[in-house]
Amino acid sequence: MKRRFPILALVLVGLLSFEAMAQTQRTPLTVTVVGAVAKPGTYPMNSGLTLLTLVAMSGGLQKSADSSMIQVVRLKEQAADSKLSEDIFVDFRKILSGKVRDFQLQPGDVIFIPFSTPLPRLTDPPVTPPLKDIARVEVDRS
Repeated sequence: MKRRFPILALVLVGLLSFEAMAQTQRTPLTVTVVGAVAKPGTYPMNSGLTLLTLVAMSGGLQKSADSSMIQVVRLKEQAADSKLSEDIFVDFRKILSGKVRDFQLQPGDVIFIPFSTPLPRLTDPPVTPPLKDIARVEVDRS
């Protein structure tokens, strides 16, 4: 005698699977680091991942990094105040010196490590030498 599952049970299993899949898509199991690091990109999130470990995974800070104002953008679970994310600023120098504990990362965090020297703006006019410094070129018209 064959056992048949009620249609309702199959629908519930399908809904539970869909909810689990949707939950996985809402919370990425990665963190992203951009800015003044050797290898910016997206890295897998494992339990206990800290800012110090992520910086090491991304090849370390560049010489031009401003480690006093690292920004962590964290997605909020509940957006009751209409903000979907919060900005957290971390002084990485204090972590390195042992003055504060290492910063614990969460899945989906985006870490921006700023440059200490500002990048040139695209709105600045191009620098051209004065006309007196440009060599005169003679054209042979024969």
